[in-house]
Amino acid sequence: MGLNHLPSGRFAANAAWLAVQVMAHNLARWTTRIGLREPVSTTKTLRRRFFSLPGRITRKARRLTLHLPQDWPWQNQFSNALARLRALPLPS
Repeated sequence: MGLNHLPSGRFAANAAWLAVQVMAHNLARWTTRIGLREPVSTTKTLRRRFFSLPGRITRKARRLTLHLPQDWPWQNQFSNALARLRALPLPS
């Protein structure tokens, strides 16, 4: 998933790549557990279904709208996960 850039020969570059990979992994696990309420889902599945989403964001009257494809099979699952994640309280 991006670790093919290691080792670069520079410690700072390796540390940055590793930190980014850890954050991406944790974000994928967090999305699966809290948003989708599934115990385990592979990163490949998340990337195929949700992260490479073929949609369009438009703005009208200062509101953002996400337009999803008509026959997208995971539209309900995505909408439910998005609603759950948006309902989380913001950290103070």
